[in-house]
Amino acid sequence: MLLKCARENETTYYLPSQIRKLAVSPVYGKEDAYDVCLYVNNNVMELIGVYPSKQEAERVVLKLYDLILHEDTVGIIDLSEVKG
Repeated sequence: MLLKCARENETTYYLPSQIRKLAVSPVYGKEDAYDVCLYVNNNVMELIGVYPSKQEAERVVLKLYDLILHEDTVGIIDLSEVKG
């Protein structure tokens, strides 16, 4: 399986084994908004999405964790479409 991270001008694909950390952080200057990011081998941070509550962000983290555990699945997973 490949994990797809799309930005404006670039699309990057990661192997689940490259993921080192998943993080939930409050969005600076916005109440009730949390972002989910993943960190890969070379300390690159990839923003997955912004969610209206910490609970929703944590559900996305659990979904990502489940995907990573089943890395033998064939296909491309677009991380911008992962919902909790």
